[in-house]
Amino acid sequence: MASRAIIRGAPKYRQIFKRLARDIASGKYAEGQKLPSEATLLRQFGASRIAVGRAVRELKDHGLVQRVAGSGTYVQTHPADAAGALFGLLSPDL
Repeated sequence: MASRAIIRGAPKYRQIFKRLARDIASGKYAEGQKLPSEATLLRQFGASRIAVGRAVRELKDHGLVQRVAGSGTYVQTHPADAAGALFGLLSPDL
């Protein structure tokens, strides 16, 4: 399976993080879409629960996903860095 040999020599959690981040960026997982469960990711990547959990935490820390207790992990609909793209117009005569 291609998921198992992503980056040779990199820690497993980093391999999983990079693969999921790439899948999100490519649109494989759309905004608001639920990611596969941790159990599914464990099987998909042949990794430990610790490695999968750390990868998902890193995705969250990078603003790519949000975790909803009791529901799952979802692709962030408004990435954290999008806030910097907002702008305003000031008009002194208004």
